[in-house]
Amino acid sequence: MFAPRATALNRLGEIKKLSGEYVEAAETFNKALVIERIIDNQYGIARALNQLCIVNKNLGNYSESLNQGIESLEIFEELGKQSNVALGHNTLANVYKQMGDYDKALVHAESSLELRIKIGKKKSIAHSYTTVALLYKQIGDYQSSIDILFKALSIWDDYG
Repeated sequence: MFAPRATALNRLGEIKKLSGEYVEAAETFNKALVIERIIDNQYGIARALNQLCIVNKNLGNYSESLNQGIESLEIFEELGKQSNVALGHNTLANVYKQMGDYDKALVHAESSLELRIKIGKKKSIAHSYTTVALLYKQIGDYQSSIDILFKALSIWDDYG
């Protein structure tokens, strides 16, 4: 009974987040998080924390966002699902980028890219290349940015 409710709350939070209703999304994800903790669903806990990390980044609550993102990443790492670990690194990269800490953002973006290359999902790899390229642009390394963007374009060209 609890697990389906947590999943429904997570989906509702996602809709609120995509609609720009970040405060309502945070409230909804927090409700899901409480349930996930009660039933000790580690994946659900990590999922809710990752969503809260994104929402709090969008609200400018960077300290809270980082804490949630780091906890989420740690749980994903314990669970061993590499695609979720890559997602966690990508989420933290976006938080650090928003904060203007491009060096830390780049560390997480490159970690996400490395994992996505190992997994082999081409679209995710192309997205990660783009993220890394934009971070190199932010730190003024334009040549690296261009080189990496060509890698992303090569993948996108394969999709037509």
